[in-house]
Amino acid sequence: MRSQMRSGCEVDLARFFQLINDMGGMQQGKSMSLTNFFRIARNTMTMCFNKDPGDAEVERDSHVAVHQGRVDTSTHGSGFPTGKSEPFSKHGWNLTVLPNNSGSILRHLGAVPGVTIPWLNIGMVFTTSCWSRDQNRLPYIDYLHTGADCIWYSVPAEDKANLDKVVHTLLQANGTPGLDMLERNIMISPEVLCREGIRVHRTVQRSGEFVVCFPGAFVSKVCCGYNVSETVHFATPHWMNLGYQAAKDLKCRRIAKPFSMEKLLYQIASAESKRDNGFLLTTIAALLKDL
Repeated sequence: MRSQMRSGCEVDLARFFQLINDMGGMQQGKSMSLTNFFRIARNTMTMCFNKDPGDAEVERDSHVAVHQGRVDTSTHGSGFPTGKSEPFSKHGWNLTVLPNNSGSILRHLGAVPGVTIPWLNIGMVFTTSCWSRDQNRLPYIDYLHTGADCIWYSVPAEDKANLDKVVHTLLQANGTPGLDMLERNIMISPEVLCREGIRVHRTVQRSGEFVVCFPGAFVSKVCCGYNVSETVHFATPHWMNLGYQAAKDLKCRRIAKPFSMEKLLYQIASAESKRDNGFLLTTIAALLKDL
């Protein structure tokens, strides 16, 4: 994330995110066609603004309950070219190709929806993703195909201890870890976190731009209008220790995992044993002993 927020920001983010919580955060709705979604997005924009708003206007203006969508690209197709003869169909920055990059150990995982198979995110003005981090602490990359800007907020992974204390105090969690509360579709204004001493970084993603989210970072975002983005995970060998700790945490909390960490480690070891990759094999051997 490029820029860091300061506690003296003029935009009324606290009011914005309090309204999100008052409306129940995120609730699952019905399926609809992309045409209907676009019509609702257009009508919502017309109702709230006379012209397309800038990111500062979206952060400070009045807000309404809106929709957001998520589409499995294995069923409905990717926004990236996939035909063998199409330009850029094999390009390294094509998110349908990235999971199989030789530098990503997730290439050993195979096709896993929401992990190595990209998904499309459909948003409209005020569509908000509450604070979250990937369950397996995986890094991921998001590409904004088309439409309005998207505002991203991020808290670095190294600030998680301070974030946990602040959230616990703000939500009066009564023994429940603050980070557990934050991952239950509860939104806290970035301005509030700034005032409590948490480093919150902000950047604006425009059409045609990538955003890379680092392992373990807490992220939230707000759409400035109708847009379509695509997201997929990847992982370098240095992620394995973090992924192992995340898998242990999920097991302890009895939360269903999107994939088996043990299976991934065995598959990596099987493939890399033929290449005599000492670093990977040593790391995997130590992790499997503990699992």
